[in-house]
Amino acid sequence: MPDSAPSAQHEPALSAAAFNNPTRPEGWLAPRLQHRLDTVMSWVTRLCKLASITEISQELVYFTCSRCRILRSEGSSIR
Repeated sequence: MPDSAPSAQHEPALSAAAFNNPTRPEGWLAPRLQHRLDTVMSWVTRLCKLASITEISQELVYFTCSRCRILRSEGSSIR
């Protein structure tokens, strides 16, 4: 009697990649980040034309609006 055991399961053959993932060029930024950078640099250029600026620093601050509302209702100040 022939071997009636189930045949071994084979993994499906891998197909060739549908496309070649290109690498991004050096210094590439996502469009929204590039826009933010361009906007900041534009303002820096404008300010430098108006005043003699020797140094610039930037602080990135996030506000949680729901927390601001809670503090206002409690009478506390936002720090």
